[in-house]
Amino acid sequence: MAMAMAVAMLTACSSPPSAAVGPLATGPASLEEWVASEAARLGAREFPVTRLQTQGDVDGDGQPDQVWVYRLDGRGGLESFEQSLAVHLSSNPRRIRSLQVGKSGGRSISGVRVVQGNMELNAQEYLPTDQSCCPTGHATLHIGLRAGQLELLTPTP
Repeated sequence: MAMAMAVAMLTACSSPPSAAVGPLATGPASLEEWVASEAARLGAREFPVTRLQTQGDVDGDGQPDQVWVYRLDGRGGLESFEQSLAVHLSSNPRRIRSLQVGKSGGRSISGVRVVQGNMELNAQEYLPTDQSCCPTGHATLHIGLRAGQLELLTPTP
């Protein structure tokens, strides 16, 4: 199975992942288009420098799938941000799967890789004694593709 890793540090923080699955795109042919359409739909901005990107076989077809964690700032004019995981499957390239993995004040995703068909996200998270600038906790999130949807499998402190 293909395994890849892309690591980047982000300076902002976001909350634990939402168990709800994000919308499926049926029109965009790339993650670039998906992120741009999501930013426009939500009235937010995306800064490509904050993206985390990797490839790996998520859908089990033997072909690499594109995996991104992207950040949208200023949704609806608010001073906040969200981080989402988006997956562009080689087996169904016209549908982008997405899952919110954080938002302001909780958790900052700092790395993503595909391991044995699942996505592993490394995160920094706030502990009760942390200052607002600096999370000191660490967590690993495991997200898989189940019945065509992204699903949080296990958070690991």
